[in-house]
This record gives sequence, structure tokens and C-alpha cells, in this order.
Amino acid sequence: CFINFAVCRIVYGYLFVFAERKKADLGGVFWVKQLEHLLIALVIYAILMTGVLLQRSDSWWPGTIAAGALVYSIAAVNQFSGAYAWENIPYEDIMQDKGQHEYREEPGVYVQPEMQPGT
Repeated sequence: CFINFAVCRIVYGYLFVFAERKKADLGGVFWVKQLEHLLIALVIYAILMTGVLLQRSDSWWPGTIAAGALVYSIAAVNQFSGAYAWENIPYEDIMQDKGQHEYREEPGVYVQPEMQPGT
């Protein structure tokens, strides 16, 4: 048991660090797309379950309840699509936030020493 633990510790210790190279951070785009796909999958699942319940049940009540979940999931997809400004911050929010902070004005203009004329 200890030998297995030691070998796994060495192998996984290597894999965690060196298995993948560093990549550019595109987490925001991928995260939003994953959430959109999850909501679409939820709509597909609700459609499927509504049909199954309407087909297999002796009454129409289970299918009606599942159709209510379908309506809610479609509303959730529509809300998610337009409710969040995740790519660009609206200008109004920037201007509203600007009034809440104190900014000090620096006298003069900074010029990098290497860019000074005559150096």
C-alpha cells in the first residue's frame, strides 16, 4: 500500500505541474459559453421529459407540470442571454463608479528618462 502511494505521489506530482503548458486566459468566454450550453441542454431535457411523461402517463398532469419547467427554462435562457454585460462594461456604470472614488491629480507630465532629449 505504501509503495503504491509513493509511486502515485511521484507520478501525479509530475503530472499536475508539467502535463499541460500555460495557455492564454480565455476563462470568461469559455465560462459563459458553458453556461449557455448548460441552459440549452436543460431546455432539451425539459422537452424530452415532457414528451416522455405525456406519452407514458395515464393522465396529462405530469406532462403539464414538466411543461411548466420547460417554460421556466426557456425564460432562464432568454434572461441569461441579455441580462449580463460580461464583455463590455456599460459607460453609465463607469461614470457612476468614477464619482465614488477620489482621484489626485499629479502635477507635471511624466516622461521616461530614456526618452529625454539629449540623453
